[in-house]
Amino acid sequence: MLTTQQFSTLDDLYAFYNVELFGAALPDCIVNLSRRPNSRGFFVPNLWAAVYNNNADDSNPDNEFSHEISLNPDYLLRPFIDWHSTFVHEMVHLWQHEFGTPARAYFHNREWANKMESIGLIPSSTGKPGGKKIGQSMAHYIDPDGLFAKVFNSLDEDALNTLRLRYLPVVSLESLKKTNYIITDPGDEGDNYEAGPFGTGSDEEKKSKSGVRLKYTCPCGNNVWGKSGLLIHCLECDENYEILI
Repeated sequence: MLTTQQFSTLDDLYAFYNVELFGAALPDCIVNLSRRPNSRGFFVPNLWAAVYNNNADDSNPDNEFSHEISLNPDYLLRPFIDWHSTFVHEMVHLWQHEFGTPARAYFHNREWANKMESIGLIPSSTGKPGGKKIGQSMAHYIDPDGLFAKVFNSLDEDALNTLRLRYLPVVSLESLKKTNYIITDPGDEGDNYEAGPFGTGSDEEKKSKSGVRLKYTCPCGNNVWGKSGLLIHCLECDENYEILI
């Protein structure tokens, strides 16, 4: 089954990096593929509930829940090491939820930043050296001498083939950008998307549904306001607008 192959690989990737980067301390997690505007991936705590009897109100008597890490498939055409780093970025959010003190929704705090650096992913608001290390919208870049790079580079061709997704989207983001509309290539690689155990949704989604406009800002300081999910590119600084909440 194609679905089994695809998601078994994601499960194997989670297990591999859990052992190599987190000492196998992270709990089991649902790994998913889903397209969320302006994000390469996201983490949702306690989104899935264990169900033993679909017809019973007490189907989860022990309050067993699982977190979700979701990757945006539109960004899987990047080099392996890049989208693997996005995956690990989200695993750091999971680590902080289990063992640290997460900040408010969407904010990446110092504890999260320190953990990222400890495994060789350097937080940056721009995705490049010199960016802010904490804040609402955070990307990262890979330390070539850090633990993540060493673990990834230790994989031989056979191991990489084992952890290779068998199916990828057929249209790249660069191809889409050549059409008459622009697809955002966001700096934000992983907002800590806050939701209840049954997916009550984020503040951003609630605002959008109630008709409240959101503020988008680009690195050069221009602002625009509009509904959730807009894909906007600044022609002055050649960067993408981000939602500020």
